[in-house]
Amino acid sequence: MFESPKLPHPFVIEPPLNQKNKFPPRSAFEFDLILFGDMNKKLPYFVYAFREMGQLGIGRRVNGQRGRFSLEKVFHREKIIYEKKDDRIQMPDVPDFDFQDLTASGQSGNCIRVTLVTPLRLKYKNRLTPDLRSKR
Repeated sequence: MFESPKLPHPFVIEPPLNQKNKFPPRSAFEFDLILFGDMNKKLPYFVYAFREMGQLGIGRRVNGQRGRFSLEKVFHREKIIYEKKDDRIQMPDVPDFDFQDLTASGQSGNCIRVTLVTPLRLKYKNRLTPDLRSKR
């Protein structure tokens, strides 16, 4: 029986690009959340989920307790869109992006540059491939 390939998640949780994996109490930890397409409209659910996750705790139990955290602020670019003290999210304007917009503006839509700063596992036609070369 043919099994269809699993679609990738429409979001990425990107940790800081450093080797740190332990944080003392009350220290700040920042990460990026990248949402794709219509998932941007679900941003309030992500904020709520991270807030709840912090209260319930995450990770391995140490002395019977999981690590807890407090979601203090959420930024979109440099603008604060959520603060714990208000407990209210201000939805950012996220423009839709269409590759056809590139050709309409006179830019070439045939090529984009992707810079990888972390390892990538890439599938093409449901097989792992070692590179990003054009597969036409």
